[in-house]
Amino acid sequence: MGGRTLPTPRPSAPPPEGRGASVGVAAMLKFVTTAKRALWEFVELAFLLVLALVLIFLLLGQSAGPYVASVADNVTKFATGASAGMLGVVLVLAIVYLAMRRMKWDAGASAPRAPRR
Repeated sequence: MGGRTLPTPRPSAPPPEGRGASVGVAAMLKFVTTAKRALWEFVELAFLLVLALVLIFLLLGQSAGPYVASVADNVTKFATGASAGMLGVVLVLAIVYLAMRRMKWDAGASAPRAPRR
């Protein structure tokens, strides 16, 4: 037809590489790590609060107040309502998690060095 040729398609550009992309990924990973750490801190604090309220209830009994008694009642209902198998699985997973965390922490720590003179 009139000597016109269609333009040849250009290959798609490769994904961005180099400093710009890695900085973005590193920033996102840092944010995720920080958010994960903050959420775990919150979970640990909430768990400690529940344990403290149960301890207060065990020490003071019904005179600890209605809120403390209701928390202790809810913990008791949860513990009796959950099957023994489920509690066993949760305990085993918690122990495995803590052991893995300890091994990771021990592997990252360097051996103590003797002081230089």
